Amino acid sequence: MDGDDMTPRKAKARPRQDAAYGKAMSLAVRIALREDVGSGDRTTAALGLKGKSGRARVIARNPGILAGADCFETVFRRLDPKARCVWRIREGGRFRANDTIVIVRGRADALLTGERTALNFLGHLSGVATATGKLAQRIPRGTARLLDTRKTTPGLRLLEKRATRLGGAVNHRLGLYDALMIKDNHIAACGDLPLAIRRARRQRGPRPLVCEVRNLTEIRIALREGAGWLLLDNFTVARLRRAVRLIREFEREHHTRVTIEASGDVTARRIDAIARTGVRFISAGSITHSAPAVNFSMEWSE
Repeated sequence: MDGDDMTPRKAKARPRQDAAYGKAMSLAVRIALREDVGSGDRTTAALGLKGKSGRARVIARNPGILAGADCFETVFRRLDPKARCVWRIREGGRFRANDTIVIVRGRADALLTGERTALNFLGHLSGVATATGKLAQRIPRGTARLLDTRKTTPGLRLLEKRATRLGGAVNHRLGLYDALMIKDNHIAACGDLPLAIRRARRQRGPRPLVCEVRNLTEIRIALREGAGWLLLDNFTVARLRRAVRLIREFEREHHTRVTIEASGDVTARRIDAIARTGVRFISAGSITHSAPAVNFSMEWSE
């Protein structure tokens, strides 16, 4: 069995940027500014603000966890390289409604032109971190860990994955390239679950191999074929308990280890019970694809 080498990287409180993230973030900001500004900010240009400096503060209108500060700053620095931000809340930190989040200073025209784009990034990514935190904090200590998924906004995956880490999740698959995951459509296309697992195992190399299963019969087949990571999809809590018992019995009999992940209908109401079944990970697409944005407003103060 080959499940021991498939553990995701442990989350850090404030993830460090790497080169890939920096490029993705810079590209996302460029595209967003091009989309919003186009041939120019006609309103700001008409006001004759050349040479005037400005100061504004960003206020949270509802509580949450902060993410997207780097995107926020990058927006203004692309418009004004001398723009400066003084953060009252650090990324990964919690804030309350009406808290001042950041003070931003720079050219007045740059602050006005970049306002909406910067707030869009801050609101969306803080919303992802906040949704993640709400789920993660309901998992009893010492039980399961929360995983994110590939259900992300096209073009913003690395940004959203960073936000989920700030909220307390563990990054799982960044893309199709870093793991093998056999799902129902792969099985249908291949024609047979055992055949799909055998073919994937031969080609996996050092990459993780995850197999999605929908019932106890498929669990038995996947275990027999040597799958080391089982994704239990849309199981009730009672069925999860039975599945975990079955897998643990297999581990004892064959002196091996199997990673167990649960997914499907992961809500704040159910996640505590899911975690107590004995699964190692719980994956939730909702923390990215359904996270409501945090409402921020920027108020001119000088």
